[in-house]
Amino acid sequence: MNDLKFDEATKALSGTTSRRQALKLMMTTSAGGVLALVGAGGAGAIAPGRCRKNGTTCRQNIECCSEYCDPATLQCACTPGAEICPSTGSCVPACTGTQVFNTQTCRCECPPGTTACGNTCCTSTQACTSGVCCQNPTTCADANDCCPGFFCTGFQKGGAGTCTPCLNRTCGSGVGCCDGFVCVKGLCVPQFTTA
Repeated sequence: MNDLKFDEATKALSGTTSRRQALKLMMTTSAGGVLALVGAGGAGAIAPGRCRKNGTTCRQNIECCSEYCDPATLQCACTPGAEICPSTGSCVPACTGTQVFNTQTCRCECPPGTTACGNTCCTSTQACTSGVCCQNPTTCADANDCCPGFFCTGFQKGGAGTCTPCLNRTCGSGVGCCDGFVCVKGLCVPQFTTA
């Protein structure tokens, strides 16, 4: 209620008024107070349990479904680095490594010609070992030259071999076993240590 309306109300109450006029004035004042309280949230107020979608005006993070009100635009948006899924309008975590965001599936995927390896993508010449891409050399001289999970096979003294995936099937005559395995009667078996 502003000063002018307050002055009018006090003048009206101070003079002689009938019960009907006093009741009418109190009802009008009460209704005005209720409207002022309801209007305090403004036309942009949101109902409890609801949230605003991306692109709508906001003042605080809590108003947004994404829980982020961009301070530069005062609009609900995805947090910096997140992607928006066009089909659902929801925010999804940003892709990491060499993965790219597919707007059709709303998922991080490896580009064509690569394979998934943890949160990254390996090329056709790389091996995925424990979630990390490893580049095997073209030639090797011993097992230490190869990526984990590979061993150097086919090399002779002074010659060059190739890194081969560790399958631990057979061994002997120049074909060794992977780390943690030993060759017993032509087969690779786990190496047991005694304490």
